[in-house]
Amino acid sequence: MKFWLAYKMAIKSILNNKVRSALTMLGVIIGVAAVIAAVGFAQGCMQSVTDMVEGMGTNVVTAMIIDRSQTKSISTEDLNDLVESTEYISSISPYIMTSGTVKSKNDSKSTTIVGTNSSYINMGDVKMQKGRFISESDLDNNMKVAVIGSAVVNKLFENSNVIGEEIKVNGTNFTVIGYLEEKMNGADGTDDDMVLIPVNVAQRTLKIKNVTMFMASASSSDTVDLAMRQIKDFLFNIFKEDDKYICFTQESILGILRRY
Repeated sequence: MKFWLAYKMAIKSILNNKVRSALTMLGVIIGVAAVIAAVGFAQGCMQSVTDMVEGMGTNVVTAMIIDRSQTKSISTEDLNDLVESTEYISSISPYIMTSGTVKSKNDSKSTTIVGTNSSYINMGDVKMQKGRFISESDLDNNMKVAVIGSAVVNKLFENSNVIGEEIKVNGTNFTVIGYLEEKMNGADGTDDDMVLIPVNVAQRTLKIKNVTMFMASASSSDTVDLAMRQIKDFLFNIFKEDDKYICFTQESILGILRRY
C-alpha cells in the first residue's frame, strides 16, 4: 500500500511540474549521450592511432633523443655511417620537425614542417596521392622541393593541380613535387597538415642542425631485436648514458594500445 501511495505521489508531482520534469529528463538524456559520444570518440581515436602504427610496419625501430640540454648530438652523417656498419639495418630516416609558415601566391598557412629523406615514405605511414616523394637525388643536389599534405593543398590552392607550383617555406622558395594521400579528412593539426622537405635543406632553412629523432628499418622481421641493440649501442657510444634517449618498436607500441 505504501509503495502504491508513493507511486501515485511521484506521478502527481511529475504532472504538476511538467517543465522541471522535462528539463530533468533532458539533462539525463544529454548526460548519457555525452558519455556514449565520449566513449565512441576515444575508441575511434585509439583505432586511428593503432591503424597509423600498424601502417608504419613492425620492423621499424624509432629512436628519440629526450635530453636536449646536453652538447652531444647526432648528425645525418652519423646515421649514414650506422647503416653502413651493420647488416641488421637496411635504411634510416632522420626526422626533424618544427612549426612554420608556408605561403602560396594568394594565401598562407601555419603548418608543420618536416625534414627527412627518401626512406621516410616506407616507414612513416605516408602514401602519395599525386606526384613523387623526396628522392636521393634531391638530397644529393640540395634541391628545394616539397611534398605537401591535403590540408595545405586545400588552404593554399583552389584545386589539386599543384605539381610544379611554387611555395615559400619560412620565406624560402620551394617547388611542389607531390602531395600526400589524405588520411584525416584534411583537418588542421593532423598528419594531413604538413610540408616535407629534404632533411639537409631543412637544416639550413629551419636552422636546425641536430637530429633529435630517427626511424630505422630492420633488414627483416627476424633482425628487429638485433637492429634495436645496434641502435642502442650507437646512441650509448655518443651520449654515454642510456637515459638520454629512448628506443621502441612499432610492435611494442601496438602491445600497449591493445591493452586498452
